[in-house]
Amino acid sequence: MTTVYLAGAIDGQPADQVTCWRRKAALVLKENGFSVIDPTEGKDLTAFYDPRDIVETDLANVDRADIILLEMNTKGHAYIGTAIEMRRAWEQGKPVICWGTANRESYFLRYHATAMLETLDEAIGVIVNGNYPRDTGSQE
Repeated sequence: MTTVYLAGAIDGQPADQVTCWRRKAALVLKENGFSVIDPTEGKDLTAFYDPRDIVETDLANVDRADIILLEMNTKGHAYIGTAIEMRRAWEQGKPVICWGTANRESYFLRYHATAMLETLDEAIGVIVNGNYPRDTGSQE
């Protein structure tokens, strides 16, 4: 079963903004036969966690995933963790399907993204239909 990791803004964002798109994506992807890893699942988003636990768990989950669905829709957000997850996936040759309207001018985002879509629905459609390059051109 193909596994999709749901990357995107968490730190400093309202819990509903962080979880709403992930719940929708997980529902549709699971209905279409995918397994989903949601880094917010089971977490209290108002609590403070040991950074080592969060970073190591999230990177291990990127390693377990086959595809990264990456939210980039909050203008002005730093997306530090998301960028690291994107790079990790890219180095492993995994498709990085990016959606949103923030940072679209970034050379780094455009270089590492397998596909860049404006909406979550478009991004989910690309994953479900397999309409992305299989070889992401990772550099080893």
